[in-house]
Amino acid sequence: MTAKCVSEIAVTRLTSATQPNGIGIDMIQLSHCKMLPARHIPNVRGSRDGNPVLTFEFTEELMTYLRPFILRKATKILRRIERKVQHLQGRGPGAVSVETEFKNVAQFFQQKEPTLCIDVGGNKGSYTQEIIRKFPKASIVIFEPSQHNIEILQNKFGKKENIQIEPYALSNQAGNSQLWYDEVGSGIASLKKRRLDHYSINFDQSEPVQVIAFENYWANELARSTIDFVKLDIEGAELEALKGFGEAIKSVRVFQFEFGGTNIDSRTYFQDFFYLFAEHDFKLFRISPLGPVPISEYSEREEVFLTTNYIAVSKTNGSLST
Repeated sequence: MTAKCVSEIAVTRLTSATQPNGIGIDMIQLSHCKMLPARHIPNVRGSRDGNPVLTFEFTEELMTYLRPFILRKATKILRRIERKVQHLQGRGPGAVSVETEFKNVAQFFQQKEPTLCIDVGGNKGSYTQEIIRKFPKASIVIFEPSQHNIEILQNKFGKKENIQIEPYALSNQAGNSQLWYDEVGSGIASLKKRRLDHYSINFDQSEPVQVIAFENYWANELARSTIDFVKLDIEGAELEALKGFGEAIKSVRVFQFEFGGTNIDSRTYFQDFFYLFAEHDFKLFRISPLGPVPISEYSEREEVFLTTNYIAVSKTNGSLST
């Protein structure tokens, strides 16, 4: 037995058809779906807001025609909702600006301003500018291996006594490597040769760079000083750089690191970061437009490969607002 029900709908897109009452209307166009069979052309029953109100007799056969249309519409709506929720969670490109990122970080320095900051992956200096705007007295060390960007950084900060520019990439051991990119000075340059065909981006240019482990730099150049803040944005090489901190990780009060599509290329997971920081007694937060979101335990739900920034706050090193 065929299930039936009757429903009304106000229609604005129609094709020619003449109803018994003499009103010329159009048959509903359902995107790329098949046109409704003639026996399913609805009857006009008055109007609403200037549009004809149609009465449908919904049968299983009619629903067969409608289902693809409904699924497409529902999928589009759900995707829009998903993107909005992800944005509020701080996930996805453009979810938060550099200003918002550092505003989240600065909340942990309300009791004591940072005196020594490390910007790993300085690029053209936008993050360093945000640090000195908020904390002008802080000393900053920038690590940036791109020769093109080093020149830009020298022009911006070369005369500032509190800013040191180091032409190195960070990893878990010292040596030489290649910095890969799509164009000179790129903000997505990486020690990993990324595959970005799906964005029509060719990662086919590179330059030789010197790589160091931060622990050695910390011991030799920073005299094993306490480090208030470290920002890591090195396009998939963050985990290896953190491993290169060695004993220096115990001297750091706050880290910020990026996680996202680059970790697909480096084959690293949020789980790796979570347990590394847990072993060193750090508390994790996700940066969001609404403020830092605490992450008290690991979950596979955090394995979202959309650009996301996290904060790791030491539970034992110094007095911070947590």
